[in-house]
Amino acid sequence: MSAVPTPDGQRPTGPVTTPFAVTAATVSHFSRRGLTLAEVTQLKLTLVDAAQMEAELGFKVYPRVQADRIPFFNIDGSELLTDNKQKAVRFRRDLPREGSQERKYLSKKDSGSFAYLPQFDTIDWPTVAANVDEPLVITEGEYKAATACKKGYTTVGLGGVWNTKGKHGLVTPLHKFAWEGRNVCVVFDADTESTPEKPFKPGVEKALTQFCAMLEARKATVYVLYIAKTKLFKVGAKMGLDDYFAAGGEWDDLFATRTSPQMEPQLAQMMERYAIAKTTKPHILDLSTGNQYSWGEFSSIAESNKWRKNHDTGKMVRVAQDFLNHPERPEFDQYTFDPSIDGGLDQQRRVYNYWPGLPVQPKHNAELEATYVRFMQCMCGQHFDFVVNWFAHMVQRPWEKTTIALLCLSTVNGAGKGMMGEVHGSLLGGPMSKLYALVPLLNVCDPKFNSEIARRLLVQADEADQFFTGIESRLKDIVSSPTVRIEHKGRDAVMVENLMRLFITTNSLRPMRLEAGNRRLFVWTPPVTAAEAKGEWGSWVGSTVKHLKDSPEGQAAVLHYLLGRDLSEWNATAPVPVTEEMLDLVEASPTKNTTVAQAIYDELEAEGVPWVFVPASLNHRDSTVWTHFRELVKAGGGQKLKHTVTRQKRVVKGNVYDLSGALEWRRDNDAVRWVAAGQITGDEVALSEVLIERVFLSASENIKPFAKY
Repeated sequence: MSAVPTPDGQRPTGPVTTPFAVTAATVSHFSRRGLTLAEVTQLKLTLVDAAQMEAELGFKVYPRVQADRIPFFNIDGSELLTDNKQKAVRFRRDLPREGSQERKYLSKKDSGSFAYLPQFDTIDWPTVAANVDEPLVITEGEYKAATACKKGYTTVGLGGVWNTKGKHGLVTPLHKFAWEGRNVCVVFDADTESTPEKPFKPGVEKALTQFCAMLEARKATVYVLYIAKTKLFKVGAKMGLDDYFAAGGEWDDLFATRTSPQMEPQLAQMMERYAIAKTTKPHILDLSTGNQYSWGEFSSIAESNKWRKNHDTGKMVRVAQDFLNHPERPEFDQYTFDPSIDGGLDQQRRVYNYWPGLPVQPKHNAELEATYVRFMQCMCGQHFDFVVNWFAHMVQRPWEKTTIALLCLSTVNGAGKGMMGEVHGSLLGGPMSKLYALVPLLNVCDPKFNSEIARRLLVQADEADQFFTGIESRLKDIVSSPTVRIEHKGRDAVMVENLMRLFITTNSLRPMRLEAGNRRLFVWTPPVTAAEAKGEWGSWVGSTVKHLKDSPEGQAAVLHYLLGRDLSEWNATAPVPVTEEMLDLVEASPTKNTTVAQAIYDELEAEGVPWVFVPASLNHRDSTVWTHFRELVKAGGGQKLKHTVTRQKRVVKGNVYDLSGALEWRRDNDAVRWVAAGQITGDEVALSEVLIERVFLSASENIKPFAKY
């Protein structure tokens, strides 16, 4: 499964020499591999320098040496394309010394695994693939497969012992072969640790067993050939199939070493379908569905219907127990979410990658791409490049963490804010798919039961209105942290990789508090008026733009456009540009005390309360709030007056806040202003105390302290 689709021409291919350039150096180079000029031409092999290789790979390589460019082929002989529509190619480098720790073979990061079908004129691959009467040999490496084909047996090359699985089960294009009843011989290399008694290292033995199980599950008749058991092999030496034939080896001697795995058919199916997760809480993962089972659930529920007869006792035993006890069962140690590598199980790295790959393939469509550009230009105005590059980064480099979130705010309903997120979310599979979630902002920031944001590439957060609960401070962690804590109901919390792109929409011009030094939240307002939203613009968005997200051709066109954006100057972790909307939001961002005071004042004013008595005991609970409240009262034309009442022979002191400024006052000898007698009664004061206690508690509990964003 490829990581990221890329349109044709997105990555420079460089001056790759195709077709084959006839020079003395290249003829000499490939002749050392036993290939004639005619054979090299059929295989479309070329010799490239480091610059040419880097141009096609898209990254720098060291040491900078020449390499063989090896293209892969479909069954029909056409050059194989990856899921991202790029040519499937591997480069074999001429490293300066044996035993180098550098990788000899290189391919593009997002290209996936493929099997090599040598394109000789003597082999009719469509017939071989369809006719199960045609025997097949499978080995490691492209040149070994080519050498074996020249020696008379049709042979397929794997990129490595673990490169056996692909998006469709078996590695591409072997998934298109007919297998039932076909004789297949698998021959892996003998290495320096191989002996006739123990031909393979444990890791290779495990890969071999599982590959044979995959073939047997498809009802092929499988045999294993052992180079280490031939008379030509010398213990301590490395010998592949090409080395074996170069030393004078023959097929008959190799076939004489063959054995049959003879795995129980039901067990073979389990070996392909399940893997053991040796994590903190070990369990069995169903690779086809994602379901997880305990040992007991696996045997008694998931595979309870599969039994075999024990040859020693004659009793029936569960095949599930055979799987759990098998020394070569598939295993991994951790889960990951890494779009830079193939999704699924990677036993060589012992990880299971949740990355499912992008479900959309790019395709150029000038009219639909123009529609997308017009929509984004109208929605983003002068910020078009910044916002579009943010979305382009999501599909071009999904494995790169960004510390930038978008906040699109506008009081205009129907402007297109939500549609913007949905158009880009459709490229990931639509709402609540494996990569895209459409949820309220509160659900994003609430650490409890937030499983809907786990391993999402894009999270569209709506309903960010009057968000002053204090929990908005978690935005900093959500946007910048490499991991996020996820809680599932009834299960332990886990930390997962955080590649989330957070896109926030709101109908409020004051949705949350923001500090002046904000580096992470890009804030802008679409220049769309209410009249436009209700008129032609709204109709166009609801029909033409909606087609971009709802139709496969629309999604393909948007993806093609985004993948064509030049992001060479884009910095996904740089401080966001300062916008007027961001400055307005910072200026409107109050502290805790002013927010609580404002909330109290607003509620009293809304209820038409002319005055309120605040006893000294309530004032002492948060004197700063009441200081700000007094300023609001005075700014509104009101006044603060001292007052006391006697209640059950006890004097209760406090302040009367006269919101309208209508109460008469008297001044004492210390120039303190008091409420003039006879204007308010003790019963009215008691009712006022109950009211202000309720309003104060409501405001102070719902509006938490402002942690700096």
